[in-house]
Amino acid sequence: MEIALITVSILSVAGTLLPFSNSKNWIVRGQSAFRLVYLFLNILMLILSIVFLPFSLIKISLCILLPLSVFVCLRSIVPYSVLYPKSVKDAGSRSGDTVKLYIHNVYQHNDNYKKEVKTILREDADVVLLLEINDEWDKGIQELRSLYPYEVKEVREDTYGIIMMSKLAPLEADINHLVKESIPSTEVLLKINNHKLRIIGIHPEPPVYGEVLTSAPKDKEIKSVTNYLTSLSESEHKLLVGDLNDVAWSRVSRIFKKVTGMKDVRVGRGFFSTFPTSSPLQIPLDHVFCTPQMKVIDFRTLEDIGSDHLPVSVTFQLTQK
Repeated sequence: MEIALITVSILSVAGTLLPFSNSKNWIVRGQSAFRLVYLFLNILMLILSIVFLPFSLIKISLCILLPLSVFVCLRSIVPYSVLYPKSVKDAGSRSGDTVKLYIHNVYQHNDNYKKEVKTILREDADVVLLLEINDEWDKGIQELRSLYPYEVKEVREDTYGIIMMSKLAPLEADINHLVKESIPSTEVLLKINNHKLRIIGIHPEPPVYGEVLTSAPKDKEIKSVTNYLTSLSESEHKLLVGDLNDVAWSRVSRIFKKVTGMKDVRVGRGFFSTFPTSSPLQIPLDHVFCTPQMKVIDFRTLEDIGSDHLPVSVTFQLTQK
């Protein structure tokens, strides 16, 4: 039992602390997504070590490393709880200029087109971002085009297709390729009364086995959009949304927020985990970052529609910058 306890404790500490290394290996970088799991595991191992391990150098080491790992996990997780101040303020009312978004990685091999369309029509968002759109999905959502006549898209069969649909006529609408030609992102600039709102939707490559073996492409795309956002006019409201294949407490996400000044809607509200729908242990991979002057009217994850991701619905109130 002692050997098993020591082994699990070492693995738990390693999983918690490895992401602080400079390695971009997908296994190393991916451990940061499981901070909530490691929090409970580190606490459990600490209690068991204190109770069952005999006094030794190993026990002393674990009684130092395990509390350190608990602290690291708490530092990542606590901001995503109701115990923490909200990063983006709640709107006092639903009055004024507002915008509602629906964001969903539909999962290319999912064929619940009708249920997706029904959900979108029910939510009645102003802007819809759908990821992993292939030709079948492009045909399957045809019914939406009467409500959303404006769209910018790149349909692909490799799970990187993307479409942004809008009720409002955009001032600008573009498909960008921030890292390489096979990874598109969307961008629209809307005018809502006296407010200009730029919305960027991205879906970087996930650092997982079978895709890419390092986090470098994902990190590069997030860094590219960071540089782009900082170059834009400060008079615009801005949103970065999509499946970032990353958690908001990762190193690159923290740099993004620090450099751009954009805020994470989840902070102070909860985890709102979105992936994978097939597991009880889910992580927040689908994100909404906004400029500080925006206020939140509503933020929710929606029901499972057959994808491996849950949809996200968010409504903002636009205030003067």
